[in-house]
Amino acid sequence: MAKLSEVVLDTNMLIGIGALKVDVFSEIEKLLGSVKFNVTKQVLLELKALAKAKGSTGSNARIALGLLERHGIKVIDVEDCNADESLVRMAIKGKIIATNDAALRKKIKSLGGRIIYLRKKKILRMD
Repeated sequence: MAKLSEVVLDTNMLIGIGALKVDVFSEIEKLLGSVKFNVTKQVLLELKALAKAKGSTGSNARIALGLLERHGIKVIDVEDCNADESLVRMAIKGKIIATNDAALRKKIKSLGGRIIYLRKKKILRMD
């Protein structure tokens, strides 16, 4: 039986679904096999705030929120921190973090965490 990988999605990875027309969910499943997707409460709150914006950012955030609901993505409550720190804490717990944020990727990598990121606006890679 294949091991279930847990992936925590960052705001910018979710926004990329609409902006870059990349099906992050199926691409990550191709990369890892069996996957359980999560978002932190802080990432969800960022998406909800962005969804109120006009233009492509708001539209892409609304697409992401709809996909989270459709896929039944679990929300993890990480207390007393911002979105980036919540993802660092999840990485420390052994979760794979899906983000395109270069500074966050570097920080998680320095802590020994695993990262999935988008290359060339269409190809997912894992460090």
